[in-house]
Amino acid sequence: MILSARLFVWLFGVGVVCFLAESVSLGFSQYHRAGFDFQSLLSPLMLTLLLLLFWRQFRGYWVFGATEATFRQGLHSVLHEIGLPFEESVAGFSLPSLDDTLHVSIQPWMGRADFRMRSGRHGEELKQIVRALRTYLRSAPGQTTILIFVVYAAIGFLAVASTVEFSFRSRMALEPDVSRLSATAKGLIQRVEKELGHGPDVFSDLSGNVTSLSLDFMELTDAEWSCLREFAHLDGLVLIGVPDIEKHLAAVAAIRSLRTLNLGGTFSRLTLSQEALREIGRMRELESLILSGVGLDDSGVKTLSSLRRLTLLRINNNPGVTDSAVDTLTRFPNLRRLSFAGTSISGRGIEQLKKDRPSLQLE
Repeated sequence: MILSARLFVWLFGVGVVCFLAESVSLGFSQYHRAGFDFQSLLSPLMLTLLLLLFWRQFRGYWVFGATEATFRQGLHSVLHEIGLPFEESVAGFSLPSLDDTLHVSIQPWMGRADFRMRSGRHGEELKQIVRALRTYLRSAPGQTTILIFVVYAAIGFLAVASTVEFSFRSRMALEPDVSRLSATAKGLIQRVEKELGHGPDVFSDLSGNVTSLSLDFMELTDAEWSCLREFAHLDGLVLIGVPDIEKHLAAVAAIRSLRTLNLGGTFSRLTLSQEALREIGRMRELESLILSGVGLDDSGVKTLSSLRRLTLLRINNNPGVTDSAVDTLTRFPNLRRLSFAGTSISGRGIEQLKKDRPSLQLE
């Protein structure tokens, strides 16, 4: 059997495209919950680079199932048949009439070989060799081996099995276990899944524990606010555009497992009071906080200084934040990423941030 090496690149490319589509979908969900994370791009970037490398390296044709002796005899016969003088060497077959070399690589124990023109300038001659070699291998007597087919079948089976298992686990991870929740909490989950149809807004771990909720622009009842504390493993909460959010921040603060809180987005028109910011400041376990477009000012930033565990802070589109807040921003001990586009922090303030916190990633 002779197949083009590029066929395998195309098949790998299809897999990469499917993976990229899933990664983009999950990436948007991650951005929606906690902002951009460069690490989420590493796998797609590596696969894309690998695809480009394969495209460059995998040229010519692959032969499967033929022994070394059968393959070499076939090449000798074919080159004589089509009238191409050759000189055989360790690297392959030198073709003086073409001023080129037919590179040959053989893995005899696997029953696999590959061959290609060194220069890539003689595609038609290579195709002629392939056609004649196919005819030879179909008709000429010789030994064959099925080991390569067994190996590739085993690899394919393991790949499919892994994909199915991952898909199953991912699907299960998106189906929360609500058996231990109250009727109100179950109803809230059903509302989220029904009303928000732009993607999965309920995330759970492999044990079915709800780990993230997106309640954008939903109007919750007092009972629904109170039931949030039932989600003992809730790690992330998105509350962009939720009406009367200030009245219910105490219920949010009662979620002891909460690590990521998003109260503001691009189109946010919320203005948080100092009392609301003090309530947020009591959520000492928070690690990621997004307060874009919430009317934050310098005094509000100071109110949040009690959040010592913050590693990510986004305060975009808050013109009231000025250079006076820079000193406070440098005192968050664990802060690694700070986003402040649309604030009034000047170039001088940015230089101070870089000087006082050189490891801080400014976005």
